[in-house]
Amino acid sequence: LEEFEADHIPGALYFNEESWDSGLFALMEAWLGQPRPIVIYCGSAGCGTSKRIAEQLRQSLPEAEIYTLKGGWDAWQK
Repeated sequence: LEEFEADHIPGALYFNEESWDSGLFALMEAWLGQPRPIVIYCGSAGCGTSKRIAEQLRQSLPEAEIYTLKGGWDAWQK
C-alpha cells in the first residue's frame, strides 16, 4: 500500500487479495460508473499477483475486459 500511495498509474485503484470483498466492491463501483477495460499490474515483472487477481476478476466480472500489464509498474515507468 505504501508503494501504491507513493506513486501509481493515474486513475488506478489499489486492490489487495487479502481485502478481496472491499476491493471488488470499489472496482465494481468504478467500473459500473464508467465501463472501460481493466488493467491489473504489479510492482515488478516477477510478481504473479496481477495474473491471479485478473483471473479471479474475470470470474467475478465476466462482462468486463480484464488485462494484465506485461512487466508491471517497472514497464510502465519506462
